[in-house]
Amino acid sequence: MKKITLFFQSLFARTMEAFRRFPVSIVLIVLAFGLMMYNLWSEFYDSEEGVLRLIVILWIVLPIFTASTLFFKQRWGLLLGVLAGVVLYFTTHDAMTQEDTQILTMWGFAFYSLMFVLPHWKRNQNNGFWNYCAQIFFILVLGLVCSGILALSLTLAIESIRTLFELNIDYRWNETMVMFSFFFVLPIFVHVGLPQEWEDLEKSTDYPHFFKPISHYLLTPISLLYFAILTAYVVKILVTQVWPSGQVAYPVLFLSALVFGSYLLSYPWRKEWNKWFFTALLPFIAIYFIALGMRVEQYGLTELRYLGLLLGVCLTLMSFYFAFVKRQRLQMMLIPLAIGAFVFAMGPWGASTLPIYSQKDRLENLLTEIGALQDGRLVVVDAAAVSIEQEVEISSIVEYLYYRDHLDDLQAWTDVDLSDDEDEKGIYRDLTTEFMGAMGLEYTPWYWGQEDDLYFDHNSTYSQTFYVTGFDAIADFDANYDVNWPSDPRIYTWSNGETITFAMSPEGVLTLTSGTSTLTYDVMALHRELEASGSYYELDPEELMLDAEDEALKVRLYLNAMNGAYTDSSEETLQNLNIWGKVMVDFK
Repeated sequence: MKKITLFFQSLFARTMEAFRRFPVSIVLIVLAFGLMMYNLWSEFYDSEEGVLRLIVILWIVLPIFTASTLFFKQRWGLLLGVLAGVVLYFTTHDAMTQEDTQILTMWGFAFYSLMFVLPHWKRNQNNGFWNYCAQIFFILVLGLVCSGILALSLTLAIESIRTLFELNIDYRWNETMVMFSFFFVLPIFVHVGLPQEWEDLEKSTDYPHFFKPISHYLLTPISLLYFAILTAYVVKILVTQVWPSGQVAYPVLFLSALVFGSYLLSYPWRKEWNKWFFTALLPFIAIYFIALGMRVEQYGLTELRYLGLLLGVCLTLMSFYFAFVKRQRLQMMLIPLAIGAFVFAMGPWGASTLPIYSQKDRLENLLTEIGALQDGRLVVVDAAAVSIEQEVEISSIVEYLYYRDHLDDLQAWTDVDLSDDEDEKGIYRDLTTEFMGAMGLEYTPWYWGQEDDLYFDHNSTYSQTFYVTGFDAIADFDANYDVNWPSDPRIYTWSNGETITFAMSPEGVLTLTSGTSTLTYDVMALHRELEASGSYYELDPEELMLDAEDEALKVRLYLNAMNGAYTDSSEETLQNLNIWGKVMVDFK
């Protein structure tokens, strides 16, 4: 009992010490958690997007206050955090667009890197830095485990009370318990465990020895495996003279993470040969740049490709540093990445600017090539003279600019109003279709004509108008067939007590049965007819309409979508077939 009492006394003392050491950080945690609770329990949740943005920014700037308290003690560090929060708040939008999310993610990565790169920069500090990182890693893992156990326990407690006492407890209490565990207990737990005496860490040689086998017997062998795979791929490039695929980026990035992770984990027990992994990594980074450069040249710059280029530059600098610099500082594993995150997130060189310029230039070149842009204005061209590949490529750029709210940057090219996707009556306007229509072209998604030869797909327009004259009722329906997953016929019951059974045959024939009536629809015949005419997407409802009737029953089907696949190239046997849409019935 005495040991338990001492344990809780020690825990309470350390918690109070954390409140004393990091008062501003703790206030931010409490404020952010309080706003999360407000957003969760507010009756006006949908209108509180500004609160959500504020919550995200509070979590992003939190490490500035913690890091400045740990390592500087001056007030200017706190002022930096306040200024960063204000700037982020007024440069983002309440709706949290995709662009905002990317920028805030990079700011967050850069700021949280401060927790690792700010420890005192002096001559022989790698031992202390390694112990510092190991301690934080241990705190994070332990905190996540404890928070997970707490969240599960509290949630199960609420479920038990709800079930055993038959109480109508709001289900938002479940979310509250999860948020309390991971967004209140966990960050405070981490602050409680943050190192206090840097000098003790520098002198300590009591290393967690479980890092050594992880590095030597897990990460190093996996690294060698990836080196072998990528070496074989380079040999293939040299033999076939086929330039590298863009997919090579992922194994190169994964190999880089393995190399740097293994080096960091094994630093106290490092060998001279460890640094040669960085030299061996450089040729593969070159292949990575070639592959990425080809994609940029072919399709232009996007946020993901820009991030890939920045990562490549960071990996190159880090590899050269750890391969050839004798007096190394382990912080250099994060400093280039943090700088790259800042470059990605801000300024005229940021991800919200350069990719947009790249795509607009690419679109201008494509439209000039097909004659659709003359003297800075869009003109109607002969659609038959434009290939499907060109139409798809132009459509993809228009869609890219639209979803990033930059399509109106092209307003000078056309009289079509690109500033708002709603008309005066509040009705939705498809700006991508209207922009393409100004050139006499159709908006063509990237997946048109790209599907598997064995796969087929047809769908109707998003907004549909149905003719219901002559029918008693209308309802949603679906029917399917799958050779591997046989399903029972679907039975629909109408308000007058009548029932209709839907059954799909392996030949793609839909059979409807109701009382003495049996109606059949040859769905695959409709597919073959549409395929012959080249009709696949955004069809008029009448093009996906099926009718059948007898003396007692008349049924019309409007298909929203029809898709399926054949088992082989002979296209004689169906692998699966799925249809869904509206069914209208007239009981005569």
